[in-house]
Amino acid sequence: MQQSTAHAKLYILSVILTFMGLKESLKNFSEKKYALPVIFIVAIGIDLLLLTAATCFTIVLMGLLTFAIPYYAGIRDIKKFLAIGIAAFLVITLAWAPIFLSQTPGAVNSPLNSPSYIMGATVTPYKGPVGTEYNFTATVYTSETNPSVYLNYQKIGGDNMTTVSMTLKGDGNGTYSCYYATTMPEGIYYFDMNMSGTQGNVSTPPRAGPINADFGAAYMAFLPVVLYESVVMIFLYFLLVMIFWWSQKAREAKIKKYPEPEMDASKDEEIFYCSNCGIPVKESDRFCPKCGEVLEDDAEDGSAEA
Repeated sequence: MQQSTAHAKLYILSVILTFMGLKESLKNFSEKKYALPVIFIVAIGIDLLLLTAATCFTIVLMGLLTFAIPYYAGIRDIKKFLAIGIAAFLVITLAWAPIFLSQTPGAVNSPLNSPSYIMGATVTPYKGPVGTEYNFTATVYTSETNPSVYLNYQKIGGDNMTTVSMTLKGDGNGTYSCYYATTMPEGIYYFDMNMSGTQGNVSTPPRAGPINADFGAAYMAFLPVVLYESVVMIFLYFLLVMIFWWSQKAREAKIKKYPEPEMDASKDEEIFYCSNCGIPVKESDRFCPKCGEVLEDDAEDGSAEA
């Protein structure tokens, strides 16, 4: 048991040392002339990968990572952060619609914790020119004798949702195939299906489709959504940048108010910063001269470069 604990401590120590070495390497890298475009390419590349597997948290995660990656890579200059943010906003705004339009989402299901449920709700084809007939299909499992299944679809940017009753074909064992075919005005749509009966109501989550337009028209139709989502992401990013800027200004004000202490030339000491109030202190100080914080255990954590 003691040997296992010792091995675990050695492993943790090796991870910490590796992390510290990586952090130092990234700090040195950030001072290179080509560092900024490389860091931007890495950050925006990860953002675009997130767009291909979009979830409800994608926008928040993109905003956080667009700030965190340059920060961890050693970027501390506000102008560089602003340049990265503006460039990221432009690239994501231009690339989001093509990524969305190039993907075909999978079928969706209603929650399975109900006596009745809808499986495999989808539309085919997913994309087509104006005049295409689209087939909405799903499979319903229920003990209801005559379930009512409805299709709800709406155009992005449109005001009204269309609700229609789907045609059902049962196999006699509580399984029904449901379908509905229609042509649609030009635009990008999303849909869901719901079933009502004596066992309650169940519905599928919304799913994108169909795209009933050529690429140019679809791009322009989706652009307002892209701009809204991009603005939310970039607002979060610049909020983090402003918090960072304010913390830098606060630290600079403290350093001016509490200048670095005089060093003893006979001692090889370093300057650290109090983890509680942020003023500069000597390595040999046991207590912060401003707030009285104990410094013996915090010297390493409170360290920073002048």
